[in-house]
Amino acid sequence: MIISTYTNVRYLIIIILLLFSCRSVVKQFYEDSTARFNSYFIANENIKKVQNIIYDSYKWNYDEIIPIISPLDSNNISQYSDLTNNAIEKASLLIQRHPESSLVMDSYILIGLSRLYNFEFKNAEITFKYVNTKSKDIKTSTLALIYLMRSYFENNKIQESLEVYNYLDKVEMNKKNKISFHLNSAFIFQNIENYDEVIKNLNSIEEVVTNKNQQSKILFLIGQIYQKKGFKNEAYKYYRKCLKNNPSFELEFYTKLNLAKVTELTNSSDIKKIYKYFNKLLRDKKNENYLDKIFFEIGEFEYNQNKIELAIKNYNKSLKSNESSSDQKYLNYKKLAEIYYNDFRKYEISKLYYDSTLNNTNRENKEYKNLNERRQILLELVENLKLIEENDSLIQLSLLDKEEINKIVDNYINQLKKEEKKKEKLDENFSFNDNQQEIIDENLSKNSWYFYNDLVLTRGRDEFKRIWGNRKLTDNWRISRKIKLIEIEETNTKNVEDSIAVSSKENNSNENNKENLFKKIPFEESEKNNLKKEIEIAYFKVGKIYIQQLNEFPLGKNYFDKLLKEFDKSEYIPEVLYLLYLRTKESDYKIADIYKEKLLNDFPNNLFTKLIINPNYEQDQFVENTFLIGEYNNLFKRYESKDYDFVIKKSNSIISNYSQNSLHEKFILLKALTNGELYGNFIFQLSIKKILNNVINKDIIQFSKELLKSSEEVNSNYVFSGIPEFNKDNNEENFYLVFVVNNDENLINKISDEVKKMIKEFILY
Repeated sequence: MIISTYTNVRYLIIIILLLFSCRSVVKQFYEDSTARFNSYFIANENIKKVQNIIYDSYKWNYDEIIPIISPLDSNNISQYSDLTNNAIEKASLLIQRHPESSLVMDSYILIGLSRLYNFEFKNAEITFKYVNTKSKDIKTSTLALIYLMRSYFENNKIQESLEVYNYLDKVEMNKKNKISFHLNSAFIFQNIENYDEVIKNLNSIEEVVTNKNQQSKILFLIGQIYQKKGFKNEAYKYYRKCLKNNPSFELEFYTKLNLAKVTELTNSSDIKKIYKYFNKLLRDKKNENYLDKIFFEIGEFEYNQNKIELAIKNYNKSLKSNESSSDQKYLNYKKLAEIYYNDFRKYEISKLYYDSTLNNTNRENKEYKNLNERRQILLELVENLKLIEENDSLIQLSLLDKEEINKIVDNYINQLKKEEKKKEKLDENFSFNDNQQEIIDENLSKNSWYFYNDLVLTRGRDEFKRIWGNRKLTDNWRISRKIKLIEIEETNTKNVEDSIAVSSKENNSNENNKENLFKKIPFEESEKNNLKKEIEIAYFKVGKIYIQQLNEFPLGKNYFDKLLKEFDKSEYIPEVLYLLYLRTKESDYKIADIYKEKLLNDFPNNLFTKLIINPNYEQDQFVENTFLIGEYNNLFKRYESKDYDFVIKKSNSIISNYSQNSLHEKFILLKALTNGELYGNFIFQLSIKKILNNVINKDIIQFSKELLKSSEEVNSNYVFSGIPEFNKDNNEENFYLVFVVNNDENLINKISDEVKKMIKEFILY
């Protein structure tokens, strides 16, 4: 009985404990359920929407190495700020109302992500640090560190980001965190261009990622990196794996293009395979919107085969494709600009293509600065070449008789009119058929009637859609053809050489009449001289551009030789001789010696002559100038403190030892000022007049003139100015002169005798 009672009590205690335990479990379950299916659920869904917006807003450019995750862009914040703010609000509500929930730390993660996406990086860092410190769940604290690493990177704290990476790289993670860690790490290393680490991180999750789209991008990105590093076989391998993974159509298309690029060509049969491959891409109707890209890649292939004319033809086909995007136009124009710049040396045409290149990109492009610099160089070159040609033509024209000038001007105007009519005719005959891709129509029978041939009928329907779009059956639809023609005319460059003439016509349409053309001809000698001066300057500029910026020494030397021959008194001759000396001293020292001797003999004191004698002259001169400026500042302070003897003594030393340095003239002026303080206005004026006769520094001359003028005004305002003045009409018989001299009787007697002699001579006079 006792045993039975004890047993019952024991069971009762167990039941009570179970009830209390169940109550706790139920409470926790309630807290989590309420949190999860209300505030946390809404906040989490909002973050997912934000991530989708960031992904969809990013413009994926498969011509460059793609980012493995879509980058953040501050321009997109307005698209999702309501979602992130709402996510913060809902997650904060959970933390306040359900502090016991196991989702509290996960809510902090959502708040941190919201701040990260809002570009509030500092607040995001604080949030993720808090979670990592307070969370008891290793998965949550690890996830917080992953996002902390990303936040550091976005806040440009690269070193801190890498320190977190090095720590996490040794931490065991679950599958979800592992994928997130390696994706974010690959993204960071890609941005700092450490591609070995990118491949390492992507290889770690290559087989783990289950999302097909993400997996395909990983394989494609690895292929791109290997292609960039020159490992074509490895790139080929990963591109093939990407295709087997059934990627999206767009990714499949670019993967196929890249496959053609990395395919090893060992013989002519391999080259034929590539042509067939491209031809297959052109035939595929699914690629209709990618014709611009296909033609560009064909152009790239042709260029690599050194078939430059064919390459140009395909780049232009790419430009003419109706679906050609601004990004693709940028690539085409840039390639054409480089061809005319590097391969043909046709700088005027190249400059026009660089104009179009920059018109199809923006300043955010990392190549914008270099492209713009090259365009500016070519612009200056082309403008000066044009100036030389025009001025020379006008001068030559002015030497002819009036009748012959009339004939030439009339012929010129007629030629312009013919070119204009020719251009108008070309515009009228412009047809979309010129842009149709050239593919092999093996199955097309020339004798088949159009509507009985399904292949031709389908192609016609597709061609109509390509030009006019999938328009509804409606009246007056052909009006849009005019709009389309205008758009094509404005956006596509059909022929750059023609555009030069068109540009000239637009710029000169109001000027190319007989009266205005005659006004340009320099009949007066002064007008000819002005044009010649412009030619002289242009020769110098063109020569420098060719030699220093385009590395075209023969072309540059040609213009320098013209300058030396036609303008033997030019101020640019010393620099021209110096530049020619520098470029020939290694290759032809005998010619270089001629330039050197001419500089030494004709311009001994010129800066460029000094640079030949002492190549370090400018550096040495800089050191010497720095020393003299310091000495001058110190001496001026001594002058202000009335230490005149020291100033004169030190100035004499510097003037003597540094007479070849132009700065020594500043010490001459300082010495004159000091003498004025010591010996009065008369001595000061003598010193200033001496300066004006000897110095060459324009600033010192101007300042000295102002000092002399002020000093002379002082003389006119005071009777006893220190300068003796005799007046014959003065009735006074006695003159009193006061001399302050050292206590030396011989000197006093000598001065007295001289004064008497001077007075005697004056009276006799």
